[in-house]
Amino acid sequence: MGQEHVREYLLPRREEAVQSHNNDLSPVQIAYLKQKAAFVLPKRVYHYSKLMGVSPTGIKITAAATRWGSCSPQNSLCFSCRVMLLPEETVDSIIVHELAHIRVKNHSADFYQEVEAYLPDYQDRIAPLRKFRTGHAASTPSISY
Repeated sequence: MGQEHVREYLLPRREEAVQSHNNDLSPVQIAYLKQKAAFVLPKRVYHYSKLMGVSPTGIKITAAATRWGSCSPQNSLCFSCRVMLLPEETVDSIIVHELAHIRVKNHSADFYQEVEAYLPDYQDRIAPLRKFRTGHAASTPSISY
């Protein structure tokens, strides 16, 4: 897939895809996002895992439309390729959120304290996700709970 195709077809539709519940993506767009996620996310996970002193057992990229990311009981991380439609700082907040589950397996005050120890502006970073929970895009992914 050439850079011209990316510039002319995929990038202009980024915001449109986010606004349309992320469910109107073509197989070509999903394939592109998976490829991009496979290149970008492991580097970001590595960066934050070293910073946080945690070690995920694996990273999986899916086309999930119901959650942005998850952390298994075995500490394996899973991310929807659709995170590539979000701002970089929001993607980093999803990564840190899932990495924090390696230490704290729930969403208690201790969990959010762990997240905010590494991203003090976490609440600001996840602001783009809030619109998906307010009825504007009810079927878009959420961070796992």
